[in-house]
Amino acid sequence: NSLAYTRLGVVTSKKLGTPVVRNRIRRLLRECYRLNKTSLGPGIDLVLIPRKGIPTTLKGVEEDFKKLVGWIKGSR
Repeated sequence: NSLAYTRLGVVTSKKLGTPVVRNRIRRLLRECYRLNKTSLGPGIDLVLIPRKGIPTTLKGVEEDFKKLVGWIKGSR
């Protein structure tokens, strides 16, 4: 995007589990984004669609998020 900031969207499917599980995953992804958004740089729209098997701890989600950030930076 042409904005000076990065935006995040999180989409969770019912296939992930109960509403409690889906909300926990959303919270983990948003917190991970909050902690690491400076490494992305400005002007990125990020839509995360977690699949079954996503880690349910902040540390696990953060590892996957850092891999994603590396992939995004490599493709820019």
